[in-house]
Amino acid sequence: MSAGPDSGPQSPGRPDGEIEAMLIRSGVRHTALRPYGFAANALRWAAEIRAEGVVRDYGGKAGLNPVDERDIAEVAARVLTGDGHDGARYVLTGPEAPTRAEQVRIIGEAAGRPTRWEEIPRGAARERMLADGWPAPIADGALDFLHARIGDPEPVTDTVLRVTGRRPRGFRDWAAEHAVRFG
Repeated sequence: MSAGPDSGPQSPGRPDGEIEAMLIRSGVRHTALRPYGFAANALRWAAEIRAEGVVRDYGGKAGLNPVDERDIAEVAARVLTGDGHDGARYVLTGPEAPTRAEQVRIIGEAAGRPTRWEEIPRGAARERMLADGWPAPIADGALDFLHARIGDPEPVTDTVLRVTGRRPRGFRDWAAEHAVRFG
């Protein structure tokens, strides 16, 4: 998602823009898929939700639009098997941008258990990320990204619909299909 010059906050530690620039310079036929965050990233909360029903983290008010990995795969299959995609840059998102706290609530509803978000200070989140092995620049970039999405949610695109002919799966759909992992 952050490969373009007008794409907003950059994904930390990712050379996507450089890779796309190399493809363009090479003259090789190509299509770039630029997915936003994957819905499966919510699986990182599974242990906390199973243990206590509480996710403690920073950025609960950050509006993100997680894309279902199957939607990415379907777009890729259409691009690889169809015509008219050479040189295209497809930004892939889910159909809405729930906050991270709303995502936790949606997971709880799907799993049939009470869940809640507990906001922690940014510094505490950073310390936990570093303790989990995140390099400092990546942790800082991720926290900057979340901070930028508070009050300014990620934009939603219609790319999945345009390329596949069907609406993208929403986060609620994803949560329902993965509820057992949170119960």
